[in-house]
Amino acid sequence: MTGSEPHNPENVSQYWCYSAGEWITFADPLPAVESRSFDDMVKAAGFEMWTVAGEVYKVPLTLAVYTRAQEPCFLFDLEGSLTSHQFYARTLPDALVLLNQLVPTVQAAAVTDQIAHVDSESQSVLTDLLNILRVRSRDT
Repeated sequence: MTGSEPHNPENVSQYWCYSAGEWITFADPLPAVESRSFDDMVKAAGFEMWTVAGEVYKVPLTLAVYTRAQEPCFLFDLEGSLTSHQFYARTLPDALVLLNQLVPTVQAAAVTDQIAHVDSESQSVLTDLLNILRVRSRDT
């Protein structure tokens, strides 16, 4: 990242934005109102849901992306099991670059979590699926 200051609690009004291959910091466009929920602040800033990777409460890592007409056009909300982090992409090409980098991580976390929680009833189905994937990868 090339921004001068990281996103940290001492500087809560500054957020990361991905723009033309670089990370920059800027003032957060979400209105900082303590009594409002995150969803209310997102809506007040003009963002609408665009896409989600991972289902909330089903996987250890989820990614929600919101969009709006003015720059920064995309808000990313990366949520882990204990906390979430928000950052932005200036334009659609910037958002697509970030999605290309982040979605494989979200998918891997989901698959790993699901495998870790396999019960004995579904273990044979998982074994069959892994065997099919192994054969396909060997054939290519």
